[in-house]
Amino acid sequence: MPIFGKLMFSLDFSRFLRCLQINLRSKLRLEDALEISKNVVKNTYLLSTIEKAISNVYIGKSWVEPFEEDKLLNPIIIEILKKGNKTTMSEMLTKAVEYMNFEIEIQDNKLFKVLPGISYTIVGITILLFTITIIIPCIQIYLGGFLFI
Repeated sequence: MPIFGKLMFSLDFSRFLRCLQINLRSKLRLEDALEISKNVVKNTYLLSTIEKAISNVYIGKSWVEPFEEDKLLNPIIIEILKKGNKTTMSEMLTKAVEYMNFEIEIQDNKLFKVLPGISYTIVGITILLFTITIIIPCIQIYLGGFLFI
């Protein structure tokens, strides 16, 4: 989805990070926090990436690697999450959530700039279809077929 796809992915990922942050502050293990946090995500592509991250944790790899391989996230978020693995995870998740909110705001502004053009196009197409399907046959009937033979 070219217009709404990145925004929806960012919103789901932000929701996932907030839930992960809450679970880690509640002193859950990373494996359990990831498992619980994946339940707030509705995007199936993001869910598969989270599943890869969970399996990476169980085999001893970094849970950030699947997100880095997908290249859908901003590299800054990836670096923040990598830094969180080496330092305090909850502090880095707080910074990651703040940055995701900033990025979502930027994407909202881009969408609001494009949205009037999209709505004008939809209204124009609707008026054109209305004219073709309703107005032209009414004129033909009224004029007795003189104008549109």
